[in-house]
Amino acid sequence: MIDYNVFTNEEAYAVGKKQRTIVWAFFFLLVSIIFPPVSLIISIIIIFFVYELAKAEKKKTPGLWAFAMLIPLVKLICLLILIQDATKILRAKGLKIGLMGANKKDLENLLPNKDEKPITNQSSEPRLRRDR
Repeated sequence: MIDYNVFTNEEAYAVGKKQRTIVWAFFFLLVSIIFPPVSLIISIIIIFFVYELAKAEKKKTPGLWAFAMLIPLVKLICLLILIQDATKILRAKGLKIGLMGANKKDLENLLPNKDEKPITNQSSEPRLRRDR
């Protein structure tokens, strides 16, 4: 059993981005069934991102998850499990999850603000002001 609260904000951000990618790729895969060459390309993309998502979710065998994408019915079950685990990780961080994953702005709020300056350790000596 995974403890979903042990993920840092950066790790949860990576999980959220990869979850969104897989959900969108799976959607395009369903739409592209009528054009097989596109389905093949999207399937390869899904295999890559399943590996990345399983690694981001700290699964013990991400390669096995990627290999499972080659087996038709197992593919659906594994996708559902990975997406469900990603959803639990993101909900543990307080994010709302929609049909296509977490909102981009909500995911970006997990990262530290780039505009803020880091707090530096200033010396305890008072600085003298020089008037010229």
